[in-house]
Amino acid sequence: MLFRTSKWRLACRADAVGGETPTAVKLDGTPVVLWRNGEGELAAFYDRCVHMPLPISSGRCTKAGLLRCKYHGVEYETDGRVTGVFGHAVEDPRRAFVFATAEREATIWIWLGKAEEADEALLPHPLVRTVIRRWREREADA
Repeated sequence: MLFRTSKWRLACRADAVGGETPTAVKLDGTPVVLWRNGEGELAAFYDRCVHMPLPISSGRCTKAGLLRCKYHGVEYETDGRVTGVFGHAVEDPRRAFVFATAEREATIWIWLGKAEEADEALLPHPLVRTVIRRWREREADA
């Protein structure tokens, strides 16, 4: 996957991600799905299933802590590995494209670029993060 620039982008409030329903966002035109496993670990993937180019965000989070695509039941771990189909274990070499994430001041930030290149030192200053979060909250309430 190619990105024009690699940078941190504000995705959403941290409390918007959790439960059975994954959260879909679009950042700089890139579809992203956010979700948490059973332990509350945050994950962000490119919002397309490895089986067919359909949005994973229309699926659900299972009780086993996996993200399941609603179309063909492909199940993902937070590291992007495909571990099953409709609850049946499979060995599949394909992986979802995983974005690095950071939670700060009750917000979730996504590194648009290769996860291994993410540098949390490049996150905006806390004051800037707070201003952006408040602006987004006000925009959502309007």
